[in-house]
Amino acid sequence: MRKRPQRLATSIAAAAWLWLSTLPLLSQCADPAAFPVPVSSKWYGYDGMWSAPSIQIRVGQPQKWIDVLVSTASQETWVIGPGGCDSSALCAQLRGGLFYPNSSSTWQPAGYFELGLDPNLGFGGNAEYGFDSLYFKDWASLPGQIIGVLNTTDYWLGFMGLGVKPSNFSTNIDHLSTLSTFVENQSLIPSHSFGFTSGAHYRLKSVPCSLTLGGYDSNRFEPHDVSFQLDPSQLPVASVNQITVSASPLSSSTSQTNWSTNPLTLLTAADAALMTIDSSTPFLWLPESVCKRFETALGLKYNATLNLYTFGSNDSIRETLINWNLTFTVTLSDLPSSTTAVNITLPYAAFDYTLTYPFPALNGTFSDPPKNYFPLRKAANSTQYTLGRVFLQESYLIVDYERNNFSVHQAKFSSDALTNINLVDISRPEHSVFTGPATSASKKPLSTGVLIGIAAGGAVILVSLVMAAWFCIRRRRRFQENDADTKKRSSTKAGRLSKLFSKPARKSELDSGVPASFPTEIGDGNEIIELPAATNSIPAELAGSDSYETSKGAYRDYTPYQESQRRKYSDNQNLLQPDIPSYPLEKDDDVSEYNSTARSPPLSPVPAYVSNRDSKGLTSPTNSQGFATAPGYSAVSNIAPLSPSVSQIHRQDGQVFRSNSRGSRFTEDTIGEMDDRSQHRRGPTVPQRYSWEAE
Repeated sequence: MRKRPQRLATSIAAAAWLWLSTLPLLSQCADPAAFPVPVSSKWYGYDGMWSAPSIQIRVGQPQKWIDVLVSTASQETWVIGPGGCDSSALCAQLRGGLFYPNSSSTWQPAGYFELGLDPNLGFGGNAEYGFDSLYFKDWASLPGQIIGVLNTTDYWLGFMGLGVKPSNFSTNIDHLSTLSTFVENQSLIPSHSFGFTSGAHYRLKSVPCSLTLGGYDSNRFEPHDVSFQLDPSQLPVASVNQITVSASPLSSSTSQTNWSTNPLTLLTAADAALMTIDSSTPFLWLPESVCKRFETALGLKYNATLNLYTFGSNDSIRETLINWNLTFTVTLSDLPSSTTAVNITLPYAAFDYTLTYPFPALNGTFSDPPKNYFPLRKAANSTQYTLGRVFLQESYLIVDYERNNFSVHQAKFSSDALTNINLVDISRPEHSVFTGPATSASKKPLSTGVLIGIAAGGAVILVSLVMAAWFCIRRRRRFQENDADTKKRSSTKAGRLSKLFSKPARKSELDSGVPASFPTEIGDGNEIIELPAATNSIPAELAGSDSYETSKGAYRDYTPYQESQRRKYSDNQNLLQPDIPSYPLEKDDDVSEYNSTARSPPLSPVPAYVSNRDSKGLTSPTNSQGFATAPGYSAVSNIAPLSPSVSQIHRQDGQVFRSNSRGSRFTEDTIGEMDDRSQHRRGPTVPQRYSWEAE
């Protein structure tokens, strides 16, 4: 019985601690703020060393961490599925972890669709789309987010899209992007904006990426006041007016490079063009004439199979470039004719990367050595002009969708970049066309007086709970003490009566002076007197007498004094013999009639309902009627169950597009009906599976 008060006290203490610990969060919950996305300590890539922010995707229980790269051009989230690896654990580790849709209790399939990213840069293929929850550490959870599961090696890691365009799966419902959900549904960040740099493994002891939603980290870049306008597709497009390279010092032997000046101009004003800043691709996609200048100045060899520049069979050129301490400078402006510009510098280490198995079109095995290359590709036309992830290693991109502008800054690096942060909110403009957080328009930050009132009210409730618990514990102890005293008094009284009514030693009636109740012979008083044996199975009824009492089939004889005492305590007879009637049984009486149910211990209560939870408190797959849960049910509260025929309907056109100058986006068409979710089918084209065992 003592465990219950202890448990009650423990529960009250835990509630008090929980209340006090949440008080500091009240002021934070009152107003949205910039959120730093948690960053993985790992570096990934079969085409370089790239840092990845970590997002947590619910994959059953427990939740599973998945590492993905950032896409500044997409609004979707992609993850690697089980079809992208063999059974080895090494493959899953190298690809940031695998997501098993059928193992997630919140997965809601939508069907196979074409990938929602620019196909002009080779982002083709299909994915198994659906909806699931995204978890960002313990700070934020976003249910019902669009997830594309990649079962191919065409993309080494998944992506987290930072776009704001809604997506549509051939229905009348537009689904918000992850960034928009942070603002409009969850009210966690103040505006549709972000700040991002992709990190640099070659700086210091490796400086990871930085991604801030709803603001930026001012400790990660050099500030300035130059901003550019987003293009009509809300992509960060800037004019690249010039690219130069300088060597310090330049080798005296320049016959193999043909440098005419130092620094050397690789992209001239005549080549100036609008280019998209897109972290989805690692490469620089430049005009072919500009690529020719890179090729000549750096001694590069174009590999038509890889569509990339390598050093051919002479890797000594790479060592020469490293010794030259090269610095590349990219000059950006809003338009080619703009008078204000921004210069971003990159060291040669930003371009010094290798290709490893199983990079597409790289003929080799897992045990083959890496192949050195320069991340530069020839653009077929202006729709492919892109500054990829390699550029964002040394630059910091701030995008403000609500003001339709962005800025590019020189990135800064420090050894404590993960801990020494200075987050700055990007506020929502007064006449924004975007839906803002719920708290920004209808609520104000809680004042100090309100917080004090909340704290005082909570304290009063806690004190009341403590007092109630103390009263219950004290009352229970009193009942326990009273029960113990009652049992003790009953035991004492029963002992007295037992002694009083016990059978005395028999004495001879000659000297007793007390008339006998029945004739007896002279003896020493120790004789045992027996009744005659019964002649049949029915107990014989004895003659009634005030001096006799039937008890358990034996006679008792009392002296007059004993008889008077027995009558005096007759009210306590039930205490001595609760299950025996206080009068002699008649011949035909049924003993069972006197078994009182009132004194019997109560049976364990039987619940009036049948629970559909198991012994661990988890919901059973069958309901209280024994039927299986309806297949259309989903734990995602804000996503309606999809029709089984949704995978056969084409996605509506127009929700994802680019401007005419950048090429049109595509329509996401379904490519097959999902006939068996237990088999992770990859669509009509089954990519090659790769072995991760060294050969």
